[in-house]
Amino acid sequence: MSAKNDDNGRKYGYFILKQSEGFRAVETYHPFGMKVLDYGLNEIDAFVPKHRRIETENRNLGAMVEMLMPPRAMMAALGFGFLRRINREAHAYANTRQIGPAPLASIRFVRYRLKAIETSCTICEALDHHLRTRLNVKADMREFFPAVQALKTVATERMLGSAHHYQQLVGGEGYRCGSPTNIAAQAFLDTRVFTIFDGTNDLLSQQLSEYCLARRAGRSLSSFLASYPLTAPAITAYHLDLSFLDQELEQEHLVLGGRAIAYVIAISQVMRWAKEVQGDAPARARAAIEFLKVDINGIAGEFGLLAKGVLVEGETAGSVSGVLSRSIPVPTNPSPDEVITTGGQAPVAR
Repeated sequence: MSAKNDDNGRKYGYFILKQSEGFRAVETYHPFGMKVLDYGLNEIDAFVPKHRRIETENRNLGAMVEMLMPPRAMMAALGFGFLRRINREAHAYANTRQIGPAPLASIRFVRYRLKAIETSCTICEALDHHLRTRLNVKADMREFFPAVQALKTVATERMLGSAHHYQQLVGGEGYRCGSPTNIAAQAFLDTRVFTIFDGTNDLLSQQLSEYCLARRAGRSLSSFLASYPLTAPAITAYHLDLSFLDQELEQEHLVLGGRAIAYVIAISQVMRWAKEVQGDAPARARAAIEFLKVDINGIAGEFGLLAKGVLVEGETAGSVSGVLSRSIPVPTNPSPDEVITTGGQAPVAR
């Protein structure tokens, strides 16, 4: 259980509480998807013994992030299992559904959608490989913060995108929950929540940008990423141009930039997975990496849109430009160069 107290400046506390000790559900929510999800409004009226308080920093959300990192990382495994089934079922449907004299799979854009699902499955398999071989969800995971942010955001985006491809393939029948021929409708509803829960992907992407900016030590962001272990292999191998990140970054840039960084991390993990697993992995990896490179180019295009003024200053009642997250791990003994700079704001030491 987590709690906050504002009596003397906001403080956070974390406790161990049994459900029988004053925990009561007062309203059950009905989720859009994930019908087995236990989701609702709870009331807690309990005395918690002192020995059940988790000792941790109480002035920021660092402990909350640490507790959320294992389930975020596990999204790679969840995504791989989900996409393995979606890939199998989408192919089976496309191969058996007759459109005139030929199966649905004979249509070229259908094959493109199937390839998008296949590559998403490959990407999540590589992320799952990283989870199983490099991360320990039972230990302190703060050192794995950037990798976990990338695993969660990329895996859940891949799940949602593939569910959409599958639903499009089966047409109107894919909008029908309980269809005897496919699970597309329920799959799409179920995956939607994963980009939101355990931290929305927009927030996690912003935090990933902030994490990297706080450690660039006076270099441009693209230069830092070119030498950072999680991103350098992909940048070197594919000559990725991330110079669009080297500008004054407003909050919207931080979100988009974090997504680009996550895609670069994913490319590095697909490369390592292909090298360590072998078999047909290298061939599968090449297609998956091409899809991820297109995603990065898409982010560069969105930076271009922002540069053309699609967000007009003063359109909204308020702005959070320059207001940065308090829940990213800070560098140990940061140097004066380790700062985050945001548009129109003084550098903010982390």
